[in-house]
Amino acid sequence: MVERRASGFSLIEVLVALAVFSLAAVPLVNLMTQTLKASGHIEQRFLAGVVADNLIAGATAGLMDTQVGPFSGVERQNGLDFQWSATILPTQSGDIAAIRVEVANVATGQVIASRSALIRRTPV
Repeated sequence: MVERRASGFSLIEVLVALAVFSLAAVPLVNLMTQTLKASGHIEQRFLAGVVADNLIAGATAGLMDTQVGPFSGVERQNGLDFQWSATILPTQSGDIAAIRVEVANVATGQVIASRSALIRRTPV
């Protein structure tokens, strides 16, 4: 009688292959988690910049009161709320003012984006 050897992998070979795979998979899962957190942070910074840019554009277009002083509010972008504060400061030229906008995360209060510009003041 001829002895036939069974084809395939032994249990030990399968266990070794799984161990090698798990050693490679754990760092990849960690890297994926960090990447997702970073992309969320980048999206939040981008949207905060949009809020700041919109406020400056509104002031430039005359859609916002441009009298000297601080203003603040909350704006929603893409489902996220942002707390903004704008300060309008006088310059040496009476009809030009400087505007500084800071946008913060509502939950943490951390400033995420800031912009500055010169704008024409609306007449009093």
